[in-house]
Amino acid sequence: MIVYSINMLLLIALALAFTHFAVPLAYYYLKTKWLNKPWNVRRDPSYKPKVSIIVPTYNEARLIES
Repeated sequence: MIVYSINMLLLIALALAFTHFAVPLAYYYLKTKWLNKPWNVRRDPSYKPKVSIIVPTYNEARLIES
């Protein structure tokens, strides 16, 4: 019974070690294979995004530039 539990623990440890190292390596391989391709995104130079900036202050209106 003890030998069986040691073998089971060893099997679990090997499975966890394989998962720990194989999944990131597979991700890196797939990332370099498929994500290295150009995205064919067209850029519009006249595009101006609308951005709001919130500055949390109290009685500092004279210090904040418009």
